[in-house]
Amino acid sequence: MLKKISQYTLFACAIAAAITGGIASAHAQSREEWASIGSDSLMQSLQQRTHFTFQQRKFDELEKTLAMVRDEIPRAGDGKTILPSFYEGITQIASLQPVERLDEITKQWEAHFEAWRQAYPQSAAPDLAYAKLLYARAWRARGDGYASTVFAHRFAEYRKWLEASRKHLIDFATIASGDPEYYVTLAKVEYQLNGDTAVMIDIAEQGFKKFPNYVVGLTTVGQFLAPKWGGTAEAYYQFADKAAVLGEKTDGTGLLARLYWATGGGPHRHADIQNNGPYWPKLKKALADELAHFPHSTSHYQFLFFACVAGDVEAATAQLAALKKIADGAQPYDQPVGVYCPKLAERVAATKQ
Repeated sequence: MLKKISQYTLFACAIAAAITGGIASAHAQSREEWASIGSDSLMQSLQQRTHFTFQQRKFDELEKTLAMVRDEIPRAGDGKTILPSFYEGITQIASLQPVERLDEITKQWEAHFEAWRQAYPQSAAPDLAYAKLLYARAWRARGDGYASTVFAHRFAEYRKWLEASRKHLIDFATIASGDPEYYVTLAKVEYQLNGDTAVMIDIAEQGFKKFPNYVVGLTTVGQFLAPKWGGTAEAYYQFADKAAVLGEKTDGTGLLARLYWATGGGPHRHADIQNNGPYWPKLKKALADELAHFPHSTSHYQFLFFACVAGDVEAATAQLAALKKIADGAQPYDQPVGVYCPKLAERVAATKQ
């Protein structure tokens, strides 16, 4: 318990120092200490702080925070990328306001973006954040339901805002492309407008080659290639293998694992690994690589979960043994483990005590 409290104390101090502008204090924390911090609370705190800092037009603070989460410590201890939360803190105004006020609110915030642009004319962030706000407005117009549930007039509004986002990204590409989230956003917009997977993959690969530690573009593409979004299993697996090669320096073959859990169990929803299925050996190696690069409890829990799905009791038992030695605040996957690996459910619960 004392160890867990210590980790939370470290986390609180690091967040307070980093996100309120005390970058020098944040950097006093060693990279090893930062590596012990998971992403969920960090991303939530970053999102909230960015939201209010943008509203208050504290652009110096925004740029300092951005430099840290983009350039200094782009990935948390569990390997997740925290930069998207910086922009989500700004674009959440599209989801927090009533639909009938969105035009008015967007116009109000345009003055904020312009002031930010004037203060930092070489920064990618103001125009990228604005394009992301337009993208968020597209999804607010569409709604989150399946395509079959969306009315025609909503689709028209959705496409209007997607096209506005795309235009802004292209018009300001020279500056905005200095941020890795540019390629992620453009890839999503292009695919949702035209459904061209080749264009989407090409954009994501361009971004990853320019920013080789930024895996979000690849995991995003992997999700859109899954059958849920109209893709095929063949396209997904081909891209997953390609992503593993691209990400070898930063993750080994670990991107296979990240793609797999980002899509909720690959194109077949776990069917290809159940009962030691044909994909399990490859996924097992990828999980081991990801754990080697990001030795956080989240990586252990992911390995444990998929080992249970595959029926690999030996691998699951090894992850449980490792988890008993860790107390970094991550939440276990009790219910899924209980469903797929009922004999281990009690032992999973024991790791929390």
